[in-house]
Amino acid sequence: MSSGFTGNIRKAGVGGTYVVQQRIVSVGGNWLCDPLTDALRRRVGQSYEQITHEPDSARFALASRPGVHGVIDADGVFFTAPYRGTHDNVRFVFQMSGRFTGAGFVARTVTQTDAIIKYRQQQQCVVVADLTGSRAASVGVP
Repeated sequence: MSSGFTGNIRKAGVGGTYVVQQRIVSVGGNWLCDPLTDALRRRVGQSYEQITHEPDSARFALASRPGVHGVIDADGVFFTAPYRGTHDNVRFVFQMSGRFTGAGFVARTVTQTDAIIKYRQQQQCVVVADLTGSRAASVGVP
């Protein structure tokens, strides 16, 4: 994803809406993760993510995912702090790292989940995914 951009990407700013494609790299864990693997591999399509960032600031946030905050260096390399939460009685920890360019970003996410399926059956999974985000046109973006 070469954008031809040279210079300080952080100073230029990375805020805006991105069209994001996700590719599941791996799903690890115990045998109870098999249904999760199947469900994730069936998901196709794209998402729209809103990133908030003040030009020249080292900090950014995923406004579309409250609680996910990160830091970015001058070259566009970034990472988020571990984000912990619970959704539908599943505990999770989410982290993302990658690089912003003038045209978008590439990133890798790692999500660890932990859930009690039923008595004495604990599902513990690690999902690794690659993301490719392209800046969205300002017209017609949800």
